[in-house]
Amino acid sequence: MTVECIEVPADIYHDFLEAHLLLSAVRHLHVLCFGELPPRQLGMLARNDVLQWACTALRDPWRRELVAYASELSSTFSVQMHATLPVPHWQDPGSIGAAERLAMHMLEAGSAPIWSAARQLAILLDHEQPRHSMALRNGEASSVSFGAYAKGPFHGLCRKTLTHPNAAIILNCLIMRICPRHTWTTLALHFNYGTPPHRDKQNSHHNLVIALSLHDEGELWIETPEGDEAILFQGMEVWGIRYALQLHAVRFQAHQLLHYTCAWDTFDRVTLVAYTVQRWESLGDRVHTQLSELGFHLPERTVRITRDLHLDCLPCVLRD
Repeated sequence: MTVECIEVPADIYHDFLEAHLLLSAVRHLHVLCFGELPPRQLGMLARNDVLQWACTALRDPWRRELVAYASELSSTFSVQMHATLPVPHWQDPGSIGAAERLAMHMLEAGSAPIWSAARQLAILLDHEQPRHSMALRNGEASSVSFGAYAKGPFHGLCRKTLTHPNAAIILNCLIMRICPRHTWTTLALHFNYGTPPHRDKQNSHHNLVIALSLHDEGELWIETPEGDEAILFQGMEVWGIRYALQLHAVRFQAHQLLHYTCAWDTFDRVTLVAYTVQRWESLGDRVHTQLSELGFHLPERTVRITRDLHLDCLPCVLRD
């Protein structure tokens, strides 16, 4: 059971780097101007939104300095090629929310900086209570899920799979861009999701985790025999390593390896997780086809179920 660190491709690296450099400049100038850090929500805003906020908040000469620096960054990174996107799942723009409209617009454009696109969608989506009861200890934690779910004897499709198909396509494109060989049935966006040491018993196969935010620290500690940091779990000493989630994704068997969220600082922490739930085969061919059309890269089936699940009977995401 190994832990893989997967470097992001060049387009995502440059996308991240521009956002990181601009936000670092804003943070530095805000401290110079006001003697304190900027709001933590700033770490998930798009480039233009960060710049607009900073130009309103900062005074000259810091404002002029930031605008000049942002212009230099734009000239440097504007020549980068963006990921090609699939065709959208058409929906009436008047009947869908802001996140789904934006996702459909991005897909209609045919290409986008995929990491930034996922970040913009993440902050527009309606958040839910954490599906992990252990994350409820942090009153600011929330999540959004797409794809299949399994909870005890229950299984089905997460509600947003049906209401936000284009958002799911964008997020799946990001996972596929980072690791085309990864397989998953489910996506989860975790917002300020701090979890104690645990194993994801409802999962199977591998998890792939990447950060969408520009927070400080907030690594993922994962159990490994080659670890350099030990924790005490159920009276036993367990060794592991802290893995940063920025500029590379981490892929590991979360149902077998102990892991927990390290403390983070400065800005909100948002991660995207692609994983496989148990008994996903029992959803049937119709649901499998629907998931595949939305960009989920399903594992190879070991069991074939011929009876399809009726989509109009699917409940929303179940919670612990």
